[in-house]
Amino acid sequence: MSSQTPNMALTAKLNKYAFRQISMLTVQFLLGMAASFIGTDAKGATKVVGATVVALHIAVAIGLVIVAGLLVRTAEKVSETAKRVAFFGVGIIIATFVAGVLSLKTGSNWWSYAMSVGFMAAILLYGKLYVDSRSVIR
Repeated sequence: MSSQTPNMALTAKLNKYAFRQISMLTVQFLLGMAASFIGTDAKGATKVVGATVVALHIAVAIGLVIVAGLLVRTAEKVSETAKRVAFFGVGIIIATFVAGVLSLKTGSNWWSYAMSVGFMAAILLYGKLYVDSRSVIR
């Protein structure tokens, strides 16, 4: 993380938030795949399931934005590297959130593709935060 010894409680908090992001990103990926499989032209009970999956997908996206903000606030107090990674992470989460809104509005698969790119970037960044903070608190 840095050459100075970081506050262990803050580093543990950073680790917890990074793990939450990774967990939510995993759930988000699975919900997104389910929504894609169900599609928008479903009928009957499948349509209800599809709407529920999309609603959960949106709820998790909001959670990702909130925890990304908490991560930035915590990372600022841990180290310069953690702060930089967390800022990139929140930017990617927000950009991916916007891509999701545009995907719903336009129906374009390109915005879905942008969401998948955002997912990959976010999982790598939050994975880095998790591993780096884990190595400090062990």
